[in-house]
Amino acid sequence: ERCRFEMGLQELMGGCPREYVEILHYIDSLRFYDNPNYEKIYKLMRKAISVLQVQEFPYDWEAGFGKVQGS
Repeated sequence: ERCRFEMGLQELMGGCPREYVEILHYIDSLRFYDNPNYEKIYKLMRKAISVLQVQEFPYDWEAGFGKVQGS
């Protein structure tokens, strides 16, 4: 059963940063009344952003996004 889950997880998360898999494992380990450790999830997301070298700002809905600067 566990092996089948891991194979499905690899297929589902293929190409994703390993931090995403860590987050999924953490969430799966929680019971219904557990309080999630949001700081842990946040840190894993920040690590994934860093590893992928994603520029997170500006967002497309923020003022000035996509405007060409005139000279």
